[in-house]
Amino acid sequence: MKIHTGERSNSCSVCGKGFVTRSILTEHMMSHTGERPHSCSVCEKGYVTMSNLTQHMRIHMGRCHIVAVVVEKDQ
Repeated sequence: MKIHTGERSNSCSVCGKGFVTRSILTEHMMSHTGERPHSCSVCEKGYVTMSNLTQHMRIHMGRCHIVAVVVEKDQ
């Protein structure tokens, strides 16, 4: 119901921004601390959420496919 009413009872202690859920506040706090718990196994870039990492991995999946085709042609 909080989403529909606009109630934001979880506030950031650093910047004061309000959030509907504690989990969203926790993700936001990582923007202040620089914490990035989800890292790419290819380039080691870090992300706050697994969904952002998954979206990033699509870049590498496309590149890996292209590299595989080039390697096959050279052999």
